Amino acid sequence: VSEINGLKFLSDKQSFTDKVNAAGSIDAVASILSEAKAQDAAEQLTKSKVDAIADVNALSGLNDSEKASFADKINASTTLNGVASAVSDAKTVAKLNTYKESAKTTVSNLTKLSDESKAGYTNRIKSEISTTNVDAIVAEAKAESQLIQDKESAVSEIKALVNLSGKEQASFADAVTNAASKSTVDTVVSTAKAQGQKNLEAKQLEELRVDVKAKISDMDYLSDAQKQDFASKVDAAVTKTDVSNLLVNANATNDLEKAKPKATTKINNL
Repeated sequence: VSEINGLKFLSDKQSFTDKVNAAGSIDAVASILSEAKAQDAAEQLTKSKVDAIADVNALSGLNDSEKASFADKINASTTLNGVASAVSDAKTVAKLNTYKESAKTTVSNLTKLSDESKAGYTNRIKSEISTTNVDAIVAEAKAESQLIQDKESAVSEIKALVNLSGKEQASFADAVTNAASKSTVDTVVSTAKAQGQKNLEAKQLEELRVDVKAKISDMDYLSDAQKQDFASKVDAAVTKTDVSNLLVNANATNDLEKAKPKATTKINNL
């Protein structure tokens, strides 16, 4: 009787106690006690299932269908370990679901992504079964978003390069748009800047050529042939230094030609 009263989950202890008191043999008592323990275990399993289903229903990360599915698994369990396992699985799924929802929100907030791209990432997240894979998808989405932002900045930078022609700007902008990585974008921008600098230097060289040829043309003591010779050399010069040196030479030649008549007169007067 004392052992029966010590059974925590047995609800009808009095009935089993009455049976024990009425028993006519030790074997009958043992049989009744065994039956009481079995009933105690059954009632413990039943209570465990009720508590487990309540726990599952309280999991905010599960939808109604998932809660019902786990409830069915719990009700079908024949052991306490089976019930505990079902609850553990439910918590794992709820945690993953919550993690996925957070990830989908993160993707949705990436304003540089198109709706189509967001939908693609969201659908992939929905089908994943681990947080590691979800993290990988979110990282991929962020990388795409960042690349789009990098491309926009690069195109703006290229359009600000005033020494590029409209055709050159369009060509470099297209190259940026088609780039598949940040390193490629950076390379295109560097190339664009180099071309802009090259164009500037070419413009400055041509402006200097025009200025120097005008000065040579105005030199009074150079013959037309000499002027043409210097002008041709100026046109062929590939650096501003070479052009400047030609102006120095032209000035020297002009001074020499200017001095020749005076020298000749002095010689003739000797």
